Amino acid sequence: MNLAAGAALNPNGESSTRGIERDTQRIGVTFAVNKDLTLGLVQTKTDNSGSATATENGTEKVQAVQVGYSLGPVALSLTHAKFDDLAGRTGTSVGDNGTLSIARLSTRF
Repeated sequence: MNLAAGAALNPNGESSTRGIERDTQRIGVTFAVNKDLTLGLVQTKTDNSGSATATENGTEKVQAVQVGYSLGPVALSLTHAKFDDLAGRTGTSVGDNGTLSIARLSTRF
């Protein structure tokens, strides 16, 4: 059984063409249950600032759980993510909160 963790901080931000500054913090943890099954948790938080539009200066938050399973030459990957204030947009009328689920099969030759 293996456990791995990682974190990244972008304290300098990312300037976009619109002058919005984005400071992102990421953390992830994965756990290999056995040679075929891996579980992962990811959390990302991005603080947005510098926009002339106040509703674009919010904090985007994303939490995700991931499961990977090896079937030999074929791998199955499942991800379910929850996000709040996507792209830092805030306010009740924006509707940038939600979830996203992805299932992926891949193969190796």
